[in-house]
Amino acid sequence: PADFQLRPFIIKLLTEQVAGYYDPKTQQFYLADWIDLDGQRPVMAHELTHALQDQHFNLRRFEKWPKHDSDAELSVHSLIEGDASYLMLQYVMKNPSRQLSFMKSMMASGADSTEQLDKAPRVLRETLMFPYFQGMSWVTQVYKRGGWDGVSAAYTNLPKSTEQILHPEKYFSNEEPKKVLIRDISSSLGKGWREADNDVEGEWGLYLLLDEYLQTSDVSKKAAEGWGGDRYALFLGPKDSDVLVAEKTVWDTEAD
Repeated sequence: PADFQLRPFIIKLLTEQVAGYYDPKTQQFYLADWIDLDGQRPVMAHELTHALQDQHFNLRRFEKWPKHDSDAELSVHSLIEGDASYLMLQYVMKNPSRQLSFMKSMMASGADSTEQLDKAPRVLRETLMFPYFQGMSWVTQVYKRGGWDGVSAAYTNLPKSTEQILHPEKYFSNEEPKKVLIRDISSSLGKGWREADNDVEGEWGLYLLLDEYLQTSDVSKKAAEGWGGDRYALFLGPKDSDVLVAEKTVWDTEAD
């Protein structure tokens, strides 16, 4: 919506969803004390994995990601969160009593724990969850192929796109996204126009964009699967209503 206030909403959303976090700057782990012990233990398994990642692979190197490359950034985020989520899942699944305790803890937290998440526009909600769920699915495939050594090696040979996360075989075959450039057309648009930003949608971004209108997940996924690369630019004019997006896309085949 035009009157949507992004920053305060994101802060509320992240505050609601946090159960614990590891801070690479201070190398400290924080745990929410309003969660019962059965709920805290899996959170510890997840967050202490981040501490181990930091010790071995230096998570701070990802803090200053190059601008205008958020699809690749999301794919690396998926490695980090997918790794910790997969470990947490293994921890819970190893012991039936842990599974039961964790489920009870989640049920006790109730609907209040997802109020902001439920209100979130789909693009925010699903992109926030992408590194955890899609990332865990991807790490599972990396683990099956090479064990924990394979997962560790991914911190050197980083995933380069959400396409590689959605299709692990493209990561294993090293199918990289094509670099796409888009020129600044603001001078052609008239006086007072400027380029405000440019970035990469990626396969995941194009899927969300398509499905916002198609509302048919299978069709939207199939349509986005042929993505090979893209770049969009956002241009703003002298009036608040002056907004234009230009995008160039590259596809794997003519049929795509």
